Amino acid sequence: PFPHEKIGSSWIHDVMVATKGGIWVAVYSDLYHCNPDYSIRKCFENLLKSAPGNGINSINEDNSGNIWVCTWGGGLHKYIAASDSFMSYPAIGMHNAPFKLFQDKDNHYWILTWGDGVFSFDPEAPEDKMYVRQPILNEKLNLPETAFFSVVQDDVDNYIWLFGDLELYACKV
Repeated sequence: PFPHEKIGSSWIHDVMVATKGGIWVAVYSDLYHCNPDYSIRKCFENLLKSAPGNGINSINEDNSGNIWVCTWGGGLHKYIAASDSFMSYPAIGMHNAPFKLFQDKDNHYWILTWGDGVFSFDPEAPEDKMYVRQPILNEKLNLPETAFFSVVQDDVDNYIWLFGDLELYACKV
């Protein structure tokens, strides 16, 4: 068991080992940055002060080693190492519930949400052009797919594979 009582006895939402070092552990709305020896570098208590009662969906690392946190109703946050703090991004979709952030081999960002579908994401774009919804239709039900769990890119054809609530999708980008 993890030696820290709060982490060891809580529901863990996500764990991520960063390439630049450190282990990130999400416990409900708290985020722990830990060392490999299990000591805690810092606890970001209630990362979601703007949306209390909501939890962390995932911790993600992009191709440059930046740490991103997706939250339930609290939006997207990026870790700023220089200030050892998080920066919040504008709300995404109607529910502001990003579930996972993914950066493909061409360095394009994709955000999977729970309830609003998939968005391409440009963190450098103006706020009104930062998120672009990518409509995905479930052809069996003739309904848009709006909830997604996971994403990966294959090494052969470079398809983006999306695991939705209803189906598995392969998208050519």
